Amino acid sequence: MTAIELAERKSRWRAFGLLVLGALSVALMAFNLGPGTSDFTRGMWLGALAGSAVNLLPVKRWLRPNSAVAQLLEDESVRENRRLSCNLGFWGSTVTAIVIAAALGSGVTLKALEVAEIIATAGIASAMVAFALLELRAAR
Repeated sequence: MTAIELAERKSRWRAFGLLVLGALSVALMAFNLGPGTSDFTRGMWLGALAGSAVNLLPVKRWLRPNSAVAQLLEDESVRENRRLSCNLGFWGSTVTAIVIAAALGSGVTLKALEVAEIIATAGIASAMVAFALLELRAAR
């Protein structure tokens, strides 16, 4: 198997993994919004969100800068997709914060921790899904 084939396979697996982590983060956040939340589910949510954020970073390029596969996994199109997805994540969290502020103004009550969880999950999940979809589209 050549380095190009290996990089394409890893790129597809990374994209599918980001989609799964995004769905898991949103599901765990939904479990945390109820009145009977446990520290275990809150820790799972935090771990999934931290893992998702790390997966958006170019870790391969930092750990193995001279690897041919790492260089193929971090080419210009991937860097542009990462930049665009992080921008979309920022706007996702900003729009979510504005919607929550409007909802709180109309009488909805949320705890500060729940608001922080919703905004953080919206930002990271939207960035992950955008990056995964851009990578899958580029893989075609």
